[in-house]
Amino acid sequence: MRYWLSAGQSSNVAGDSQGGPFDISSLVRVWNNATNRDDTTLLGDDWEIPDRNANPFFLGGNHKTVQAASVVANITGEGQRVVTCGRNGRSIDYWHNGTTFGEQYTRLKEVLDTVAITRPYDVFDWNQGSADNASAAAYPAKFADLLDLLTADGFIDANTVIIITETSWANSPLINPVLKDIADNDPRAGFAGIGYFPTVDGTHFTGLSQFHAGYETVRAMSETGTWAKNLVNPNARGMPTGTGLSRGAAA
Repeated sequence: MRYWLSAGQSSNVAGDSQGGPFDISSLVRVWNNATNRDDTTLLGDDWEIPDRNANPFFLGGNHKTVQAASVVANITGEGQRVVTCGRNGRSIDYWHNGTTFGEQYTRLKEVLDTVAITRPYDVFDWNQGSADNASAAAYPAKFADLLDLLTADGFIDANTVIIITETSWANSPLINPVLKDIADNDPRAGFAGIGYFPTVDGTHFTGLSQFHAGYETVRAMSETGTWAKNLVNPNARGMPTGTGLSRGAAA
């Protein structure tokens, strides 16, 4: 069994990008907390078959991490469990501002304490950064503090795959090189290069992009120094045959 934690500000986490295939492996389950909230209610109470019209998805959307978990399930034959908790339009300060944690970390911790698995998560899929485009230089220290806090609370460890996800280049070109540098300097980390995938509005990725981002996430996982190394052939970019997709481009 592999456990996934998806967090951040983006539509990738909130699951509010409609459209695209949603044929998720029967080996995948999602925790049924609500997403896109600031409080500590609706924390969930069970693992459910993924249904894009029910929690944890928002507005019937597609979901990058769930798509990635489905790919891994199909490759390995192992069960996959996904927890997703995020809020659109929030700076990293809502998770950690470099001094202390914020309200989004409080909610995340409440959800994870409710899930109460007895070991660290296998994958931490971080999808955030566009709200910090104007203050990109301060981002690495804050993210390092967030990882330290997640580690201290027992949610991740040295064996956790960390996926750092590119934001849309149209909206946030300053943060993307910072995100890639963070990934390049952590052997646990992979960089999901989806910044040129189609968006609805220049910021939020389409549902079809979420589907393809799942494959890009698995490709990125396969290039880390973790249990996921060589999960797929990196030269194939982890993409389904015939899509013509590669890192940095989607159709």
